[in-house]
Amino acid sequence: MPLYSFSCLKIPETICNKLDAITRTFWWGHDLGDRKLHLISWDKICQPKCRGGIGLKKFSLVNQAMITKQFWRIQHNLNSLLARTFQRKYCTSNSLRDYNPKPNHSWIWKTVVVPQNSSLHQGKWLIGSGHHIPLIHPDWYQAPDHILRENNLSNGTVADLIDQETKSWKVEVVRKLYHPQVAKEILLLPISRIPNMEDKILWKHSNSGDYKVKRAYQLVLKDLYPSATHNHRCFGIANEVWERIWKVKLPLKILNFIWKLLHGSLPVFEVLINRGITVSTKCILCNEEEESLNHLFLKCHFARAVWHGSNLEIRTSDCFNLSINQWVETCLLQNDPRNPIRMGLLQSIFTTLWSIWNHRNLVLHQGKDPNPMEVLLTSQSLLCRYQKVFNSSQRQRSSSRQQNQQQFTNQDWQLVIKVAASINRKTKRSGYAYEATKVDGSDLFTGGTSCGKKPFCLASSTNNQVGTRGL
Repeated sequence: MPLYSFSCLKIPETICNKLDAITRTFWWGHDLGDRKLHLISWDKICQPKCRGGIGLKKFSLVNQAMITKQFWRIQHNLNSLLARTFQRKYCTSNSLRDYNPKPNHSWIWKTVVVPQNSSLHQGKWLIGSGHHIPLIHPDWYQAPDHILRENNLSNGTVADLIDQETKSWKVEVVRKLYHPQVAKEILLLPISRIPNMEDKILWKHSNSGDYKVKRAYQLVLKDLYPSATHNHRCFGIANEVWERIWKVKLPLKILNFIWKLLHGSLPVFEVLINRGITVSTKCILCNEEEESLNHLFLKCHFARAVWHGSNLEIRTSDCFNLSINQWVETCLLQNDPRNPIRMGLLQSIFTTLWSIWNHRNLVLHQGKDPNPMEVLLTSQSLLCRYQKVFNSSQRQRSSSRQQNQQQFTNQDWQLVIKVAASINRKTKRSGYAYEATKVDGSDLFTGGTSCGKKPFCLASSTNNQVGTRGL
């Protein structure tokens, strides 16, 4: 992928579409002169895994997210050569947010400054003294113009809302200017206690304030397809189901198969006929009813024999009122993959579904005779192999952690320092704490700090001289 070009230039839509076409061709497994059916729309495939897709990227949206990074590079580094060159030539008097490019200006500069998605240019202020943040700045909380005029703050700054001596908000002034809910948000904003710290504008959509291309791509994709998620459901399936599919410890080919099954995109005869392809409609496993997803995996006599003869002993006749999508969704909602027993149950269900589909294809393309016992033996064999492989890899990781822990405890340590930190995303406040103890468990000192508070340290023993090793 030409990352440099994508991060500096607006790539034509035709080129992005061609790159998308190459990705689609690879995904669906095209060969030379052999085209495959695209049974799921590209828009669905490009959704994140937690919203029913597999997370493939659209090149035009990647281009959009990467170009916006240049805007924030200039915004955060006004003294850089790039910023000084472009601002001296094109933006001599206005800020980047207020600048409107002229027709004769460079098209590269236009693509950087003019937002294709306005949300990517939204910022938030890191408050120092507040003197450089106008109250009418688009990235500050907006107050009605008449209220600002009544309080002689039409040209005011955030510094007018701050008591500079105590570095705290003027509560009455803030509540007088803003709506109660907005005032509550402002009063929760931290004010820097560092002397002479300048105000700085940060990117709104990350906790660190730095621009993140990955996060920007997610925002653009969400704005482009706002209706993809409705009532915590994507494409008719609960969001939790889409997340749990990929947590089941099975090969990706089986998980991809389950993903396609939930989208109703497996090439059974009913799906092919709906796409205008002339094929026989009879199920090749029972030769009685029309082949559909519901029939093939739940209602067919062949499938019913497989489910009843398996270790699961499922009677699918009790599930005739459910579609196969609803049945798989129910299985995933009722069984959390984090529970080892439930994980084994999901592995068995997924492997059995895969074995039925694989046997159906062997009957169709190689002329085999339908044999439920063969499906049962194949499914059980595959399940044992997969569980053995995944369990052994888990044991190896556990053994490695134990060795590292043993290596740590065998050292001649005299002091152990524990550190913990937390951030409240709602209030944008953070803090950390630390504790130093001897090997015997006795405390030496503890301390910590939080956003807007002075650091503190509590020493339980000031005369102890403790040697440390490796710290």
